[in-house]
Amino acid sequence: YKAKYPNISIDLYENTSAELENMITNGTVDLAIMPLPFNNPTICFHPFLSSRMVLIVSKNNPLNSFAYDKGLGEKRYYFNLKQAANEPFIIGNRGQRIRAVTELIFKRAEISPRIALYSKNIETIKNIAATGVGLAIIPEQYLKENDTGFNANTYYLEADQDFSWTIAAAFANSSYLSPAATQFIHVLREHMTEKEASVSDYVTPCGCPIIE
Repeated sequence: YKAKYPNISIDLYENTSAELENMITNGTVDLAIMPLPFNNPTICFHPFLSSRMVLIVSKNNPLNSFAYDKGLGEKRYYFNLKQAANEPFIIGNRGQRIRAVTELIFKRAEISPRIALYSKNIETIKNIAATGVGLAIIPEQYLKENDTGFNANTYYLEADQDFSWTIAAAFANSSYLSPAATQFIHVLREHMTEKEASVSDYVTPCGCPIIE
């Protein structure tokens, strides 16, 4: 974006998803790059990346014996979370979307596991889970091929337990979106073309038009 528009100044803020929502609605920022779902149903958004959620189980955990192949030719086995109802989990901090999504998955699986640790960093959650301290559920996009030293197995969840981790450009109202912000969304979508989420997967309650 800076290469295309060198004269546009960008201020970068980092915060929890809950705080980013507040910054959007009170006009502190033009855009926020964050995962769905939003607590505020009036926020407009354009998705540009979607990922499945995966369960991380250390390789020496007996739970690995409950993983199964659905014969679909996919790269990961599946795991029913009901088998992990009594296991400790590592989840995100309050206010983070990774925590909200994980808790939603727990609800769908009808389990209330003990929480061993909280962390604000998904990479930290992933790496601690690999040591066997607890299980974790993270977006598949955080897994790296040939991740040396990562001593864990990763499994897909059944459709009725899973939740799509979708990253979107969020904003208050497209009517007030500046040309600079609009072009930023264009650059995001162009950059992520191969992994772009389907806009039709989500209906924005505020009725924002698609940015073409």
